[in-house]
Amino acid sequence: MGGILAARGPRLAAHRVSRPSPTRLIDGDRVELTPRRLTPPKQVCYDTATEAERIYMAAMADLGPGSHSSSEIAARMGLTVKGASVRRDGLLKKGLIYSGVDTELDFTVPQLAAFIQRIHPFDAAQRPRRGRPPRKS
Repeated sequence: MGGILAARGPRLAAHRVSRPSPTRLIDGDRVELTPRRLTPPKQVCYDTATEAERIYMAAMADLGPGSHSSSEIAARMGLTVKGASVRRDGLLKKGLIYSGVDTELDFTVPQLAAFIQRIHPFDAAQRPRRGRPPRKS
């Protein structure tokens, strides 16, 4: 019910004027309550990353808030800077992290580190799967 009535042409035909879709705060993010989009923006960012990139972001988040050097992140993962460079490059190209001053890296989305710590805690032993997933019997 409710809605705004508008006059149309010589006859007064009432019709609804569309209102902006309702929104709701979920995990500090404003999310539209429409069937098309029920995912918070942070989840969308996380979903665009590959498994290896997610592990890289989890290592970044595990180091704490603020920017960190590539060598700190690689050391946290147990890799060399060169070994982690493909993951870092993918995240930079997707716009999920940025390189500030003196090769310091930080997340582009505010509070993304806290979000990642909540849904993907860092595990130093975790390695990305390679190739296809195993066949189901």
